[in-house]
Amino acid sequence: MNINNYQLNRFLTQSNKNSGLNKINIKNNDLNEYIQNYSIKKVTSGGASGAPVFLLLNKENNKLEKILKIYHEKNKEYKKLNKTNNRLSISSNISNKTNNLLSISSNISNKTNNRSSTSSNISNKTNHSNSSNQEYYNGHLHFIRGLRDIYLNVTLYIKQKDLSENEKISPDVYLFGFINNYCINFKKNNKIIKEEFKGLRPFIVMEAFSNGYTELKNINPKNITDMMKIKIMYELCVSLLKLIHYIKNVGCHRDLHPGNIFIKLPKYNNGKNNNNGNVIVKFIDFDLSITNRNNLTKNFHCSRKSLSPSKKYLKQVTRETQKYIGTSSHLISTWHFGHKVQLINSDADLYQYYLYYKYFSNNFFNEQYKNNFRECFDKSLDYINKNIKDYQKKKENKNKSYKLNKISAKIKFLKQLQEELKITFIQPNKYEFTNVNGGPI
Repeated sequence: MNINNYQLNRFLTQSNKNSGLNKINIKNNDLNEYIQNYSIKKVTSGGASGAPVFLLLNKENNKLEKILKIYHEKNKEYKKLNKTNNRLSISSNISNKTNNLLSISSNISNKTNNRSSTSSNISNKTNHSNSSNQEYYNGHLHFIRGLRDIYLNVTLYIKQKDLSENEKISPDVYLFGFINNYCINFKKNNKIIKEEFKGLRPFIVMEAFSNGYTELKNINPKNITDMMKIKIMYELCVSLLKLIHYIKNVGCHRDLHPGNIFIKLPKYNNGKNNNNGNVIVKFIDFDLSITNRNNLTKNFHCSRKSLSPSKKYLKQVTRETQKYIGTSSHLISTWHFGHKVQLINSDADLYQYYLYYKYFSNNFFNEQYKNNFRECFDKSLDYINKNIKDYQKKKENKNKSYKLNKISAKIKFLKQLQEELKITFIQPNKYEFTNVNGGPI
């Protein structure tokens, strides 16, 4: 399947509540043909997103190659919800620069050329629920989350398809679309199980991170070198910057728990690095992420507050992160700035990154490296606090969006941290760490 922007735009157009079943391209046969050469195993019921995940294994060597996700059903009848005032509008200079990806939303503004017209009332809205996205679709919020996950996976794939594995931050995509009343056979305990998915459902087939990758939750900082800890946090910083860039400065994952971050560590042979020392970082599960579409993203804040209408607040620290890093009070007591940092506390991705950074620093073996590592973070925050005037004066400047100021500050902070880590630990133009005598480690 030659995946491109046209196909993605058509897919989302067909997802619209006004699209009848006869207008939707059903891909039951395409999916059957694609997966017939694989052994299939089901690994999860989908958790909160409601998307069952199937492993596609090579029949000859039984190696995991791809995964299939089948998302929540699209409702047959549309239930009209209470409309909210001040529908979100994204300025045309965003929509006109993304190859018409935004063209299907009738509420996207085509009348303004000023990006800052995304207006501060986006930031000041108290109702951050995604429920108004249902105005566009005959679907439960889980259905919309499925569309969002597919949209971002495909968007990122298109933008990165000519890059090397080391440069990509998300899985490759092989097939996506809709299936209707679909049956799938898979193995469980050496038995063939048949499962039926009723109704119209979006699906995606994409790369499985199996060749040397592991979830961050499986990496214990006590079992890796200090330099490896630094490399992981450096590449995670770089990957966050790429995500913001690829989704036109509104990209935010919002669910960066350690199970959604895959890490590939370099391999060593006789003490020497045979993979240029590169650590590779990949992200998965974008169903809670911010997009550049106002019919897929109600709230453009990078915050976990009120992502569901049934919950007033979701903690910035996810349950999986708490399990990984341990007691948060222990982390705060070992390295604390003495005051709350608004940029970190108000941004779900930065807060998760900060917790990992702190967790890793608490487990350094070399005291000097630990101090230098923490100093890089503090210097970057000082840089933000002293030099980004539009962020500090966000309440005074009514002509610019608070959201845009925060994103500007976030980008500058991550870039500064990347530079601090590079200057402190990494030689120019080389991904190589040095000891006090200048020799490689």
